[in-house]
Amino acid sequence: MNSNKKDILKKLTLTDYGEFISVYSGCGTLSIVGGAGEKPQECSFEAGQRIDGNIILLCQDLPPEFPFLFLSGREAKKFKGKTKEGYSVRSNESKTSLLQISYPKSKIGLYDQNLALRLTELSINYSEEKCFEVRFGICNFKFDENDTIDKGNKSDKVILPIGEENIEISFKKVNDYDDKINRISTFKTIDVTCELVLKISNGSDLSKLITLIGGICFLLSVKNGTKISWIYYDICQKNGESISRKHALKVTKAYQPLNIYYLKEPRTVQTKEFLEATYPHYLEYRDLFKLNSGVIDAFLDAKAENDFLETRAGKMALAIEFLKNEYLMSQGQDSEFIIPPENFKKCSQEIQPVMIKTLKLHDLTENGKIQAISDINKINGLNRRSFSNIFKQLVKQFQVNITNDEISLFTHCRNSLVHRGNFYCKTFRPEEKKRCEPLLNYKFEYFFMVNILDRIFLRILGQDDKMIKVNWRNPPERISEWLK
Repeated sequence: MNSNKKDILKKLTLTDYGEFISVYSGCGTLSIVGGAGEKPQECSFEAGQRIDGNIILLCQDLPPEFPFLFLSGREAKKFKGKTKEGYSVRSNESKTSLLQISYPKSKIGLYDQNLALRLTELSINYSEEKCFEVRFGICNFKFDENDTIDKGNKSDKVILPIGEENIEISFKKVNDYDDKINRISTFKTIDVTCELVLKISNGSDLSKLITLIGGICFLLSVKNGTKISWIYYDICQKNGESISRKHALKVTKAYQPLNIYYLKEPRTVQTKEFLEATYPHYLEYRDLFKLNSGVIDAFLDAKAENDFLETRAGKMALAIEFLKNEYLMSQGQDSEFIIPPENFKKCSQEIQPVMIKTLKLHDLTENGKIQAISDINKINGLNRRSFSNIFKQLVKQFQVNITNDEISLFTHCRNSLVHRGNFYCKTFRPEEKKRCEPLLNYKFEYFFMVNILDRIFLRILGQDDKMIKVNWRNPPERISEWLK
């Protein structure tokens, strides 16, 4: 009872919500909107962004009538204020998410209202000086030991196009990079490990820069095998001093080290060369295959180590379906059908009575089964192309270095996961084994599927996939030892 009372009287602070990369405090105004319009509420505040990208705003010492306003169907719309240092702070006007309300008792016996909100954006303006560069804070990027993108004055700048203009991008480690990498590698967490620096002019379109950095993050994610995101950016003067900062709520995932080149020796592939070579291909297929709208993220999630291998395999099957569906849509509206559906419809109506008659001739008249197997939708399903057929077409179009045996094995692995919910090596039937021998165990099968998708994504991005090709039926000894 006493501990509950103590909790009720506790005043919220940002430390209650974890570790933050930036923290601000001061006084401001929270706008509450509802049926009676907008009502501003004066308050003191603390705000900051966690290392996983979440942005928290604490509005403290709100007036006594506040709960009646907020809990009667009204919502927090926006916030603006000044930090103790005099910097301007504001949130965007999109809907915020309520985390917590508390009512700590003050020294004079009254209850002060405290509100915790999750924001989608938070902007801080330090000054009105002319801008020279933008620095994006990037989560979970690990520098390869022999990469040349961070070698002091000799760093290789990545040069990518935005329309008719070329933009130079530098990679800079954060000050405590080594400590952060050790932490995220050990505990599979999230943190900002580097900044991408872009030189700009006052006429630069910031929205185009944000789109560019988003594409770079997707490509780095594919290369490094882990979700890499930006969560804030600083607009800076020529001397590097920040003019303003914007925090943004982005999808972040725990670090995991399954680099796409994990089978290559040595593993280092220069980041500059990779980005400059793959970015044009990414732009070509980004919208067509929805690479930035779920396809790459589904694949990365299937690689994540924070699940059982069976669950990861299920996610792998989902990633395959994402890719297959978007590939089909890119080929045309009726690409999933063998015959245009409107042409097959007449055929299916003629097939149905013949099928019913044939089943009855063979005394297969058990109640309900004839209706089930001769259902018109079931017959229409005969017109859909098989996964194997679609997969072969995808492999052929992008000239992926995959053999017929690998296509057959991949198809059997996928079908087992989709239709039986388990690995092919655990569910195969004798007649299937004759056609396609399963791999040694479920670990081999999972990494075989990862390897096939790695090679497909490399080819979509215009890269050579032969360097990571493995004979999984007779793998090198180092891989066999690794997967035991």
